[in-house]
Amino acid sequence: MEFSDATLDDHQFAIDTDENPIARLIRAWLDERHAPDLLVFQAALIDDLMQKLHEQGLVVSALQSDESTTEEEHLRITLVKTDMERAKFLIRSYMRVRLHK
Repeated sequence: MEFSDATLDDHQFAIDTDENPIARLIRAWLDERHAPDLLVFQAALIDDLMQKLHEQGLVVSALQSDESTTEEEHLRITLVKTDMERAKFLIRSYMRVRLHK
């Protein structure tokens, strides 16, 4: 199956949405990886994500320590923690790419 440039462009824009900070981070990370020179640092995006991760971490800690949390909620907490680790990985990888240049 072959892809035309139009198909690839459509796919690229479908992923890159302004309302999703993780999608914006992925786009910045990929752009940085493939650019020959250092691009403009996405400070606002990184600061926003770090703040959200910190707040989410506080909520997760509170829910984990709550004895009334059900088994189903523990499963959801695990999924949230996994997603948080994914976001942290992307931030670290973005920073590593920038430092390497």
